[in-house]
Amino acid sequence: MAKSTASQAPSSPSQGASNALQLPDVANLDRDDAARLLAQVDKMLDKDLDARLRFSGSNGKEQTDSLSTYRDWLQAKGGINTYA
Repeated sequence: MAKSTASQAPSSPSQGASNALQLPDVANLDRDDAARLLAQVDKMLDKDLDARLRFSGSNGKEQTDSLSTYRDWLQAKGGINTYA
């Protein structure tokens, strides 16, 4: 019987079957995890990875393939605001 490798740590992104990078559900993250992941997502956006790769993220029942929307959810979860 083959071992299943489907289980992933909730804070580590994984490559899904649809070739979209599966991001953790923001609703399941605590504030500190959201802040750490936010820093990584900001780096991905700075490198324009959202234009080259596909992403899939969720926030409870909401789903998105937009890395910018996912970042907004992380900011709201962590209580982090950005000012221009």
